[in-house]
Amino acid sequence: MVCALRRLHWLYCLMLAASTATLAEPLPLRLGVMPHLGTPLATARYQPLQSYLQEKLQRPVELHTAPDQKTFVEHIQRGDYGLIVVPPHLARLAQRESGYQALAASRAEITAVVVVDKNHPLQQLAELRGTTVTLPDRLSLVSMLGLDLIAAQQLQAGRDYQLAEFPLHISAVLAVTQGKAGAAITSWKTLNRMPVAVKEAVHIAAQSQPVPDAIYLAHPAASGGTGTQLQQLLDDFMRTAAGQQFAEITGHSGLRPLGNRELERYDDYATQLKSGLGDSI
Repeated sequence: MVCALRRLHWLYCLMLAASTATLAEPLPLRLGVMPHLGTPLATARYQPLQSYLQEKLQRPVELHTAPDQKTFVEHIQRGDYGLIVVPPHLARLAQRESGYQALAASRAEITAVVVVDKNHPLQQLAELRGTTVTLPDRLSLVSMLGLDLIAAQQLQAGRDYQLAEFPLHISAVLAVTQGKAGAAITSWKTLNRMPVAVKEAVHIAAQSQPVPDAIYLAHPAASGGTGTQLQQLLDDFMRTAAGQQFAEITGHSGLRPLGNRELERYDDYATQLKSGLGDSI
C-alpha cells in the first residue's frame, strides 16, 4: 500500500512538473502573409521581421501562409494569426468581422491603371463598350479600383463589356498589345516593372487614387493582447538596419501610423471580397 501511494505521489509530481513546464512555454505568435507570394518567397522576405519579433517578444514566431486566398481568409476569420500583413480591403474585412487591430500601413502605395493600345488610344473609357477588359485576380484591390474607373463611365461588366481574368499582370497587358482586348487593368508599379517593349506599347487611359500597399494588423486574442506592443516593435524594427533592408525587399518603404477609422473607406471592397470568396467566408 505504501509503495502504491509512493508511485501515485511520484506520478502526480511528474504530471505537475509537465503541466508547469507547458504553462511556462509561451505560445507561438503566428505571422500570416498573403498566399500569392508562396512559402519560399514569403519566408525569405519576412525572415528579418520574424527573427526580430522572436527576439524581442521572447516567444516563438512562426511564419504562415495558405494554399489560396480563400483558405487564408478563413484562417484570419478564426483568429489563427496573431499578426497579418494584407492589402487594405482584406485588412478592413479582418478588422470589421474578426476584431483585428490595425497597427500600421506601408508608406509605399499602389495605383490601379487602365491601359490601352498606344496605337489606338481611347478618347474616353466609355469607348470600351463592346470590348473585352483583361485583369489579374478580380478579387485583388487593384482590379476592383480599375473596375471602378470603368464603372464611372456608366459601363457594367457582363452587360457593356466582357471581363477576362489572367493569372499574371503582364499576360493581361499583352492581350491588349496583341489586339485581343480593348483595355487591361494593372498597377502602375507592376506596369513600370514590365519589359520596356511592353510599357511602350500601351497608354494609361485612367488611374485611381493611390492606396497603401500593405496593412499590418494584430488579433488581440491570438497574440495574447500584445497589439500595442507589436505596434511599437514594428516601429522600432523599421529603425534598424535589418528593418530598412526589409522595407526595401518587401517594397513597403517603411511604415506609417494608421488612423482608427482609416480602413472604413474600404468597406465596399471588403464586402466585394467576401462575396467573391463565397458563402463559407
